[in-house]
Amino acid sequence: MRVRVASYNVRSMRDSVPALGRVIAALRADLVCVQEAPRFAR
Repeated sequence: MRVRVASYNVRSMRDSVPALGRVIAALRADLVCVQEAPRFAR
């Protein structure tokens, strides 16, 4: 069994949310770990 894991720094959500969603979807990962997510996004 293979699991794709990705790590992504969202830079406190400085980019648009739809753009962030497209980037994360393009990763096609099973698990995405995000850094610098603002409190409201947890």
